[in-house]
Amino acid sequence: MDNLLNDKVFKRLLMFVFFSLIIYKCIENYIFFFEKLSKLVTTLTPFLWGLGFAYILNPAMMFFEEKFKIKKRVVSLCILYFLFFVLVLVLAKFIIPIISENISELYNVSSSIPNIIDSYINDLQVSGIFDGLGIQSMLKENSTNIVQWIFKSFNLSVNSVFFTAMNITSGLLNFVLGIFVSIYLLNDKERLLKYFKKVILAFLKKEKSDLVFEYFSRVNYFFYNFLVGKLIDSTIIGMLCYIGLMILGIKYALLLSIVVGVFNMIPYFGPFMGAVPAVAITFINSPIQALWVTIFILILQQFDGWYLGPKILGNTVGAKPLSIIFAILIGGSFGGALGMLIAVPLYRSITILWDTFIDNKLIEPDKN
Repeated sequence: MDNLLNDKVFKRLLMFVFFSLIIYKCIENYIFFFEKLSKLVTTLTPFLWGLGFAYILNPAMMFFEEKFKIKKRVVSLCILYFLFFVLVLVLAKFIIPIISENISELYNVSSSIPNIIDSYINDLQVSGIFDGLGIQSMLKENSTNIVQWIFKSFNLSVNSVFFTAMNITSGLLNFVLGIFVSIYLLNDKERLLKYFKKVILAFLKKEKSDLVFEYFSRVNYFFYNFLVGKLIDSTIIGMLCYIGLMILGIKYALLLSIVVGVFNMIPYFGPFMGAVPAVAITFINSPIQALWVTIFILILQQFDGWYLGPKILGNTVGAKPLSIIFAILIGGSFGGALGMLIAVPLYRSITILWDTFIDNKLIEPDKN
């Protein structure tokens, strides 16, 4: 019995030393490590696209099979991807050309932004609206710096949107390959899950395996509800934003609404990140309209934060705001906007794992 215990302790110690050396080497050569990791992620991009498509489309496929009593997987896949390609064609036919035209127009107009801003400042100085408040003299003295700052900020936003569009275009091949990968993943879903469970059972005892399966089940439930909930929430916000901007007569209403809706996927920071380019772009055409856009987006954000978001997501996040903000900042520093989006579910997955570990540690002494 003592030899058996000594063997277990030795194995655990050996595993601890092994993983400690790996972590130490990764930290010591972090530049090399992250370069190789980045190349690996780039290589696996089609697979990641496919995994994302399969994860999002799986509930729809299951719905078709249960609702219409479809027994053959190939039939449900044909229906699912037919509807998917119809949606893609609608976007390509009616929405993408408008967005491309707006981005191209904004890029061409960006060179004249300093003159537009300078004329606005001169009009304010001539009108004397801010007489007696000291703002007129401040604008006059710092007009050049203000123009340069606004131009740099706006030019950065325009270039970001432009180059993002270019990256999406260049990644079309990965998108198409990802669709084919998702088809194979959905078709072989049960077999892959069965193999995954078989591997877990081969390395762990049944009691530990059940804990692993329960953990992944909880993580899957949280990931799906959070991502799908945010997608529905952001889609509604984008549609409401488009309706509101059209009523206000704002130029580039569709593009601005998509920007607001996409950034709304990011908790806490997203609404403000989406509002800044919307207000800045509107400011080019009319400062008064930019003021109305600011007020409208603020009202829309309040509606989303106090009513729509909690109604759709409920208590899905289940974490303190400070810890969520911390997770978003870390995710953004490593993965940009995508990192900020998945930071919350990843953080929640880690906390679930930690809580499960602590709970089982507290139970073990009772068993003994």
